[in-house]
Amino acid sequence: MPLYSFLLLFAAMTGFVFSFIVFLYGKEKYTKNSLAIYNLLFALWCLCQFLGEISYSKSIVLFWTRVNLLFAVLIPYSYLIFVYSFSKSLQHKKFQLFLFGVLTLFLLVFLPTRFFVNDLYSTSFYRYYPKGGIVYILYLFIFIIQVLTGFFELLKQWAASTASRKNQFAYITLASIIGFGGGILWFLPAFGVDIYPFGILITPFYLIVGAYAVVKHRLLDIKIVIGKGIVYSIIIALFTAFYIVLTATLIKIFQVDYGFAAATIVLLFFSLFFDYLRRNIQHIIDKILFGRSYDYSSVIKELSYAMASSLTLQQIGVLSTKNISEILDISKAALYIYDEQNDRFSLFNKFGEFVELSQTLSKKAFRVALNNLVFLEDVADDGLSDFMRKNNFILCLPILQKNDLKGLIFLGDKNKRSSWRKEDFDLLETFAVNLYNALNNILLSEKIMNDQFEMFRDEKKSAISIMAGEIAHEIKNPLTSIRGLMQIFPQKKDDTSFLDDFMEIMPRQIDKISIAVNRLINFERKNFWANQKDRNNLIDVFEVINEVLIVFIPQINAQSIKCTIEKKYPLKIHFVKEDFERVIFNLVINAIQAMPNGGILSFEIDKNKLKITDSGFGIEPNYIEKIFEPFFTLKSDGAGLGLAIVKKILEDNKVKISVNSKVGQGTTFELDFLQNFEEV
Repeated sequence: MPLYSFLLLFAAMTGFVFSFIVFLYGKEKYTKNSLAIYNLLFALWCLCQFLGEISYSKSIVLFWTRVNLLFAVLIPYSYLIFVYSFSKSLQHKKFQLFLFGVLTLFLLVFLPTRFFVNDLYSTSFYRYYPKGGIVYILYLFIFIIQVLTGFFELLKQWAASTASRKNQFAYITLASIIGFGGGILWFLPAFGVDIYPFGILITPFYLIVGAYAVVKHRLLDIKIVIGKGIVYSIIIALFTAFYIVLTATLIKIFQVDYGFAAATIVLLFFSLFFDYLRRNIQHIIDKILFGRSYDYSSVIKELSYAMASSLTLQQIGVLSTKNISEILDISKAALYIYDEQNDRFSLFNKFGEFVELSQTLSKKAFRVALNNLVFLEDVADDGLSDFMRKNNFILCLPILQKNDLKGLIFLGDKNKRSSWRKEDFDLLETFAVNLYNALNNILLSEKIMNDQFEMFRDEKKSAISIMAGEIAHEIKNPLTSIRGLMQIFPQKKDDTSFLDDFMEIMPRQIDKISIAVNRLINFERKNFWANQKDRNNLIDVFEVINEVLIVFIPQINAQSIKCTIEKKYPLKIHFVKEDFERVIFNLVINAIQAMPNGGILSFEIDKNKLKITDSGFGIEPNYIEKIFEPFFTLKSDGAGLGLAIVKKILEDNKVKISVNSKVGQGTTFELDFLQNFEEV
């Protein structure tokens, strides 16, 4: 079998796959249907041409010739419909389409006659090839006119378009030049020009360019991995070639058609090596089409844990902009959180370079209801689209559930060597759901804190108000962990490692809530932080620090914080373990929040001392004495209870705490266990 015959079969199979994907997943009805039909006609033409090439009877070859010319006559007309539909000028081009439609119908009427195909003749490269009649000459003329009309429309639209739309027109034009440039060469033998069928060596590349445009530049907004279709087409083509070569070899050696034996060997080979080939070809295709890649399951797991353990809006902001941008290889991102009081979206965090990014966005200016992530091209609201275009955002991801909009994430385009994949959109949609829950949890907790502050601001040192604030603060942390675990439980219920962690962490978090509730019920009891019996327990300071740090691994990694523990002495103290964990927990939270852009968090364990040092913002000297007061805070979203709780627990256990801080250099908290440490 000649090489060009095999290429015809390959082009036909790839064309069918491409046409099916466009038809099934394309967004715009008329555009995707016209492109699907156009590719289907191309695939059918290739298939009929192939069937004609492998036929020996002249009458059968003539039959397949007339059938493939039927599809060939319709190809330029369907191409023109697609171009007009994609450029949104279909309604204004009705006359041109009617005129070319009449001419196409005229050609189809004469297709079965000798005026179109006069006869078949042999050439140096074809057993039989059609000899064009007088109508065939007219067909060539109409073919060229329709193709040039489509080219001029594409160039006109390209000149008037901007950004990603311009890229789409550019790639359609390139694919058209390749496809029709190769197609025009098929006319030459019909007029006596005896040349090798170079057209089939060129034409299939139009499908590759088309697939690249779909994936790389979101042609038709198809949000699936075209690469998978290409992978299976390549695998089928490889096995088809293997079958043909094997059959030809058997025939040549044994002079008998051992097609059944060849098929059996191919099926065996197929079953053994299919998955290996699929994985390797998929990797190559993904690398070519999409650039950078990541393990979807691992990233989802890491983001879910990080989200579940995020306790502040700053941590949420870093996850939503910096982390997402780095994972997806996005150029820029911005998080806006909805402010109910002012009915506006406020800029909370950003990543990337911006000329001028609005600090607030009016909700009233956005009249469109966002239910899912949306591309710039699909945004119907003028205010939102103008904002996105001005800042070079191409995606808007709403953070909402049941019409409760908590915020918006705006994302820039992928960097040059990467492109969008289906997994990216799945990741963003899953992330938005988890982000809504985390935001809702944090905002609700802060609202409770703020309400308490308003209620008790005139008596902020009242025992009941302090206790209520402490309980709310302590319940929030385990609830966040429980919510995060339950969100990912359906996805990870079969993961043995996850279930082990789940069974260990969940009871501990529930116990913390139970202890906090009992503390509220017994608030009148003095020093209920711990009874005397529990204080006799001997705990290892180094072990407690390590256990607490495990909870903060996602934030520490996300903010590029380096942790060090210098153990100068195996310090053990008489303390209730849960209370000491609470002390370390709050001090670590403060340290992490003080280093949003990275830094060093160090622990120094000595004979009767523990020093916790961060390289963060530092504290102004005039605020040092106030930081342990209930409800005093320097954070915009803080409740001012963390350090008050720390001091309360330490005083009840006769532990002295001191602070040394320098603005711009960092802060050190020193705990002095003078009375309750154990000599080793």
